[in-house]
Amino acid sequence: MQIGDFVKGKPSNGYGITNEDMTRGVVVEILSGDRIKVKVLDHVDGGTGTYEVSAVGFEVIGHQKKFDRPEVLELLKNGCKKAILDYDLRSADLSDADLSSADLSSADLRDADLRGANLRGANLRGANLRGANLRDADLSSANLRGADLSGADLDFSCLPLRCGGLRWKIDKRLACQLAYHLCSMQCDDEEYLKMRDSVLGFANQFHRFDECGRLNPQEKENNQIEI
Repeated sequence: MQIGDFVKGKPSNGYGITNEDMTRGVVVEILSGDRIKVKVLDHVDGGTGTYEVSAVGFEVIGHQKKFDRPEVLELLKNGCKKAILDYDLRSADLSDADLSSADLSSADLRDADLRGANLRGANLRGANLRGANLRDADLSSANLRGADLSGADLDFSCLPLRCGGLRWKIDKRLACQLAYHLCSMQCDDEEYLKMRDSVLGFANQFHRFDECGRLNPQEKENNQIEI
């Protein structure tokens, strides 16, 4: 089996959800031995989720199609957001696409172009967004819990400040960006100020540092003299 294979559960494979009632799932990750991760796409009883299972309990019934932007945008226009998982979304051009409320949990969106995409309320839990361009994307209310955002461009995006915004996998570039935003806040709490001054060196490595300016220790900022 390989990533992108569509599978269905074999009768009596011993699983509670990814059994014969799962009429279609997609392999999203190959693990060690015969272990794979399968995302449920179609289920007789409406089952959902992504599960680690043994490959021997499943039958391959197809494979994801090559990405076709006009075709996919037409599906989205017609409200068929689930159907985009029929396509290989790695490096896909989904710029300005309306993906609001789409279930893209565990989807492989590596290096995808999502500039300006509407991802409000989208389920991106556990999604692979490594290297994705999310510039200007609307991610408010999106579930990004556990998503891999290493190397992703999130400049000018709108991020969720909720449980779905926890436990991202990120790189130093994004960590510096988030630290800079945190340290730019105006708060006179003693604990905050102590924390702020302790991470300023890291925060000032923000990649937009030149245009946003250096953040100084609070005492120095409060005692600046205009000449």
